[in-house]
Amino acid sequence: MTIPTPKKIPNPHKLPFLQAQILQKIYCDVFEQKHTTLNELADLTDYPPDSKILAEALNALTEKGFLNGNLETGFEIPETCQKLFEKVTAKSDYKNKKYNKFLLQFANYKSVIDSLFEPTPTISELNQAGTVHQWYDYLEDFPFALIEYKLKEYHIQPNSLVVEPFAGSGTTCISANFFNCHMP
Repeated sequence: MTIPTPKKIPNPHKLPFLQAQILQKIYCDVFEQKHTTLNELADLTDYPPDSKILAEALNALTEKGFLNGNLETGFEIPETCQKLFEKVTAKSDYKNKKYNKFLLQFANYKSVIDSLFEPTPTISELNQAGTVHQWYDYLEDFPFALIEYKLKEYHIQPNSLVVEPFAGSGTTCISANFFNCHMP
């Protein structure tokens, strides 16, 4: 008798930004029982609907085990991704968010609630106020949360030296800066 091996749980921390962006949109649409369209993904990512990069990102999410299905038939969430699905949809559910009353007593309640639902600024607008992540979409970048997770995991202290010899889109440099670390 052979014991079936458990299905491998996909790791969302290793997803490139574009794939994470698409996955969040599809998960939220599945949660709301909506059918995600290629045009919606194109608008979200700023890639044209016929873009090979967009198509490859969608295929990669299916191959990596984050999604079952396709745009034509609709998507389903694999059993191994149920907890991730619940996390993503809970984090993105702004209609039912509960806010800490203790914190809200120190703020003008109306201005806090109004500002929570303002349109999300573009990366260009955010960059005017300082350095931010994801200043452009790049297929091979990796999520800044991965770097921040590793800095915490290895207990990197402020003023430590973080070396990243390739520094492609600057994700490691920016994350290290947020932790008050130095880059050579």
